[in-house]
Amino acid sequence: MNENGGILLTRDTTFNGYFDPNAQPYLLAAKTEELRNVFHIYHQYQLASPFQLYHKLDLSRQENIFSDTRSSEANYEKYFLYTNPDEDINTQDVHDAVRFKSITNELGMKGNAAFLFYSFYYKMRSYSTFNKYVDETLLSFKNDGIENYLGGQIGFRFDSLSELSGNAEYLLGGNYKLNAKLSTPWLEASAISSLSKAPFLPLAYRGSHNSWVNDFSDPFFNQLSGFIKAWVGGCSIAPGITYTAQTNYIYYKQNKVPGEQEVIPVQSSGSQHILTPELRMSVRFLRHVFLRPQLLYSQLLSNDDQAIRIPKWFTNVQLSYENFLFKKNLQLQAGVDFHWRSDYTALGYAPAIQQYYVQDHFVSPAYPLVDVFLNGKMKRGRFFFKYSNLLQLITQTGYVPTPGYPGQRNILDFGFDLFLFD
Repeated sequence: MNENGGILLTRDTTFNGYFDPNAQPYLLAAKTEELRNVFHIYHQYQLASPFQLYHKLDLSRQENIFSDTRSSEANYEKYFLYTNPDEDINTQDVHDAVRFKSITNELGMKGNAAFLFYSFYYKMRSYSTFNKYVDETLLSFKNDGIENYLGGQIGFRFDSLSELSGNAEYLLGGNYKLNAKLSTPWLEASAISSLSKAPFLPLAYRGSHNSWVNDFSDPFFNQLSGFIKAWVGGCSIAPGITYTAQTNYIYYKQNKVPGEQEVIPVQSSGSQHILTPELRMSVRFLRHVFLRPQLLYSQLLSNDDQAIRIPKWFTNVQLSYENFLFKKNLQLQAGVDFHWRSDYTALGYAPAIQQYYVQDHFVSPAYPLVDVFLNGKMKRGRFFFKYSNLLQLITQTGYVPTPGYPGQRNILDFGFDLFLFD
């Protein structure tokens, strides 16, 4: 990925300058690379119809690299406010790297019995992480280790439309993850709870432009969601609400200390509580025309440290024509997608660490996104056409999802899938 660092406003310093066809990027030589390799094996032995033994093996490797050449960047000092002064770090030809490897073995039993599905398992994961410049002797934690998990899933399917399911996983030592979901023709509800370990990257990192060592507590997360579904003629209505609560939240924020690195990881000293009422609808008229609006309103009941940044209003609307044509040999969908959210202080992006961070200097204004699409499905193939951001063709301006970076410009996308088998 060529990391352009966003748009450098020189010719037009107003908001419209982000959409100047001749606008120049901040960075010219900076690049990031992410490489993932995963090897997966699964096999099982069926003792009886409701009882199988299985084993799963996953070998994974992930590497993230940031590279840059100082002599090729005219705005190097202007963009990177801090350069690590340590002698063993090359700040002229930057090549920062973080690697993570893991081997996961899972052994369990599962099966179906009438309307019941179940599975129980034991999982062992060995892991190791490597940061090119970190001195591991200075850390309060180990960069490698072995984790042991106990977990299971259970599901009750009462009929073809109603199901209650849940899963749980416990990491020996205290961390856990719980998830439950209920789906019926008239009600949809879910619950999530987790106590997770702090990620490696915010705990310790050392590179050309960033350096830190932290001791963070385990983040805690709870979320409850419920929707009532009703049908009135050809209209379906699903009002609902989602409540989210978290403590010990770990995030990145803009560092306001002059002469120091721009972004630092921090842990919230309090909690965040978010209440989000939502309305989903689907209206059918003229037999083949559908209107599908979705509206969300997010209220921050508490937001200690101003750690959460989300738009107050968020909406999606789709108007489409859907039908089977040519003796049902072609399934066609054509229409318009509309998306809008209110303005808010969107998260900034730091390319050297490939992370988004909380900032206060730039407000991302509200902007309506309009996409026109055509989708088709035949017996052995699918195709689509989509014209994105139609309004930019007319207004010559667009939206900025993160400070300095203009969003998707108006463009025509198309593609197809062809299946050469029955």
